[in-house]
Amino acid sequence: MITASHNPVEDSGLKIFNKYGYKTTPEFEQNLSHTAITLAQEERDLDQIDLDLLQRPSKTFSLEEWTIPRHREWLETRANALSKLVNFQSISSPVKLNIPLLIDSSKGTASIWFAKWLSSWGITAIEVSNEALALNLNCGAGDFSPTQTWTFDEAKNSSHQLIQKLPKCGPGLIVAAALDGDGDRCLLIETTKTGYQVIDGDRIADTFVNSVTKAGQSWTLAASIESDLSLTTNLDRFQKKVETLETAVGDRWLSFALSGDESNHVFVESDSIPTLIGVEDSGHIVLPAPHPNSTNQWSLVGDGAMTLVAYLLAIHTCDEVNLMQRGWKKRQSVKNVDRSKWDGKNKFSNDIELLIKQSLGEHNSVSNWVRTTISGEANLMAITCNYGGSLLSIGIRNSGTQAKISVSARLEYGGNPSGIQITIDGVCQQLNNVMVIR
Repeated sequence: MITASHNPVEDSGLKIFNKYGYKTTPEFEQNLSHTAITLAQEERDLDQIDLDLLQRPSKTFSLEEWTIPRHREWLETRANALSKLVNFQSISSPVKLNIPLLIDSSKGTASIWFAKWLSSWGITAIEVSNEALALNLNCGAGDFSPTQTWTFDEAKNSSHQLIQKLPKCGPGLIVAAALDGDGDRCLLIETTKTGYQVIDGDRIADTFVNSVTKAGQSWTLAASIESDLSLTTNLDRFQKKVETLETAVGDRWLSFALSGDESNHVFVESDSIPTLIGVEDSGHIVLPAPHPNSTNQWSLVGDGAMTLVAYLLAIHTCDEVNLMQRGWKKRQSVKNVDRSKWDGKNKFSNDIELLIKQSLGEHNSVSNWVRTTISGEANLMAITCNYGGSLLSIGIRNSGTQAKISVSARLEYGGNPSGIQITIDGVCQQLNNVMVIR
């Protein structure tokens, strides 16, 4: 797939998938890139006939005649199966939704058909990204953070196509949903007393798992190291057993963990929907998707359209009393950095660990200090400890796609976050001093 994902169009690159529907491993992609570059540098004598042949696609697909109808039919099949799973009958009287629901597909392919499909499904929806000048430009989910909020005035004066169009209504209503440019994730927006806030992937996943366990199934939930700690703790809030997995950042790692095979050269074999879900707070939700030609084979797919459908079904069927109590979470980035200066293991990394430990200790008791990493995160420094008696997790990692480094802190529900923000600010300042390209 040629895509910029949620980034500016000029940052387009390649996503590579194998025949089982999974993203490939970073090692495979590096080897493939090396091979392509090597071949491109070779001198070859090609006549015009060879060039014409090599430039011709092996297959041509019409967006309107093949691609969109297939995605629409696929979504319909998955939505019907999930509706039966959670014993949901009709979406004709939606609750907690402001109608029409605003949809921002970031001027991607979904902007052509998704809002119309939702309307035919029973949720009157309007697409707003068609007015955008380019894919991902002042539109879509790519500009949102999981904890973002806006006052009514901030929204009105926003340059974002969706935010400036949000209706002013009472608190607690879902007013909009946004996909990113390639449509593999979704974030929702709901009203508060003073404005609006993002419904992130963690909340989507918690509501979904609440719904499907209420329907009588046990599930496996994979969450990245940036998800709310409360998502994977206090699991007795669910009505059936839920097993949890922690993974690296990136939906490929969610799929790897859930499939049980890091090479991912497998389908998940099941006569019914496999009870597997993966989540990132950024809105990437990985769910089983049926093979188009086999009745018992499934892949694990991140699809923003299906994520929205799953959440809309879940809010109508979940047990609201047992939804998770959110912990405290903050993610901060330093941009325009030389990422080679951080690997999570060098002396600079050790200095940052010491800075974190000293700063936290100035504000609360610190115990059970553990420094680790995780498969798939070559440069991650992950720290867990008890902070004032509550579980705290801090992770520092380079971005895989941009020249930036991020610091994430997560404190479980009930913990006192006083002093953590000061620590994050101090760490980011030191990262800026050493790593920023000047």
